[in-house]
Amino acid sequence: MLALNAACEAPFREALRWVVRCGQVGRWREVACLVVDGQWYAALTAATEVGVAALALLIDSAATLHCMLSYSRLLSSGYLPITRQESRDKVLPPVEPLRGRDLIRVDGSDAERVREIIARVDNAMRTAAMGVVFNTFRAIEKPGLHKIQRQLVTRATFAIGPMHRLLGAPEEHGLHAPDRGCVAWLHALPPRSVLYVSLGSVARIDRQVFDEMALGLAGNGVPFLWIIRPGFITGIADEAPPLPEPLTAVVANGRGKPCFGDQKVNARYVTHQWGVGKELGEVFDRDRVAEAVKADGWGRRRCHKGEGSSSQGDGKAECRG
Repeated sequence: MLALNAACEAPFREALRWVVRCGQVGRWREVACLVVDGQWYAALTAATEVGVAALALLIDSAATLHCMLSYSRLLSSGYLPITRQESRDKVLPPVEPLRGRDLIRVDGSDAERVREIIARVDNAMRTAAMGVVFNTFRAIEKPGLHKIQRQLVTRATFAIGPMHRLLGAPEEHGLHAPDRGCVAWLHALPPRSVLYVSLGSVARIDRQVFDEMALGLAGNGVPFLWIIRPGFITGIADEAPPLPEPLTAVVANGRGKPCFGDQKVNARYVTHQWGVGKELGEVFDRDRVAEAVKADGWGRRRCHKGEGSSSQGDGKAECRG
């Protein structure tokens, strides 16, 4: 990421200048605003130098940006770097509910390079972007958006997600063609009774982990839909592996959710902020998977911790914040 930003900054700046000049002489409409992926901090800086207003577009959660904007405070307050193993499990007050182990990381990269990327994104958000566009919505991330507004007091924030609802038909987008073979099975089951399982759009697991997860899911008696992508399991052919009969009706090929450096942040919010998931830890077996699914009451609508619920005429609980 650092190398790509460095390599693209000068060519992008010159290309943008050319586009601006063309607009000024009437060859086409003038550039009003540039929308740039927030991780391409060099492009945001280049736009400022050329004199074009720029918005940073983030597909990450608001919680992730809040974490990035808080890194300098974590460093200056002594929370980072984490030098002791026990400190990894302590909640960090500036980014609560995150612990040390939940902070952004990129496997295969050293911590210093990750912190440098975060620092550059932080600087671009504060000095180059006139505002930030989020793929989220206030009903789920209102507290996080408020924190960001306090951190970026002179910048606008726009929560316009979920963005996939602004796109065309699902089959026109994504990495894999959708498999609709599960739709009839889903329609035959009651609402909120199926556990959705996905490990992302690009992540891969080995066969042993897959088998333990499969047996744990199959052994709990809860209907589930598991996204199995081509190439999802390392060491086998790019096709759905043969599964025991109880699994064949509930496993489908299709798209999963993106899995990037913010995975740990999102996981912590899913389990401890929004209350819609269960943490299994870094090492788990079939028994832990089965117990977690049963203990967490999958199949029931769960309300956010601390929020009330009202009983509806059909007997279901509706969350309200």
